Amino acid sequence: MSSMESTPTAKAATLLENLRRTPMSMGGRLTEHRRIIRAHIERTIEDRGVPARLAERIARQLVFKFDTPALGDRSTWARFG
Repeated sequence: MSSMESTPTAKAATLLENLRRTPMSMGGRLTEHRRIIRAHIERTIEDRGVPARLAERIARQLVFKFDTPALGDRSTWARFG
């Protein structure tokens, strides 16, 4: 990963691009840890002005499609808004 890709903005852009390249995941079960991460992502995206339903969908897809380390942190998630 280059230094450009390690910035929160670049990481968010990469995650969104990869999210768009794959079909939506439907259903599935999440562990408690992954549900907590999804809730944090959702809340962070909503706080940036994204409608609740869209924030929920984005957060769900991110958590289903990517490993926890790939998701970054709040500084990355805030770039989705």
